[in-house]
Amino acid sequence: DETEHPTAHIVAQIGTDGTEGVPGFVHGGLTSTLADTAMGNLAWHAGYKAFTANLNVDFRAPLSPPACVVVDAKIEKTEGRKVYLSADVFEVQEMQDGTLARSNDVVAEATSLFIVMDKAKETAVTTPDSLV
Repeated sequence: DETEHPTAHIVAQIGTDGTEGVPGFVHGGLTSTLADTAMGNLAWHAGYKAFTANLNVDFRAPLSPPACVVVDAKIEKTEGRKVYLSADVFEVQEMQDGTLARSNDVVAEATSLFIVMDKAKETAVTTPDSLV
């Protein structure tokens, strides 16, 4: 559809305890979770009480903990109860002057399909506190 869809941006600090898959690298499941969280929060904030039905993640570069990342999420399109989203994960780097800046290199690219709850079941679900 040609509708202008909202976007969202989240920033996350990744520590060192329990975040590694292969020693020295952030576990891909953690990166996937951050992308899924950004897309899910965006869907809920846009008014879609929806849940992840499918999540695909392409990893482009490794992350070494500790790390700070920004996740840019957007709704690509909607079709009935289907909400298609995407997210790009970027590492945040400290510049020489001490400021922080998002790298231009994508760490991971994610796409997802969220399904909006059936109206009959929707009344049983409340908005998570993290989204209020």
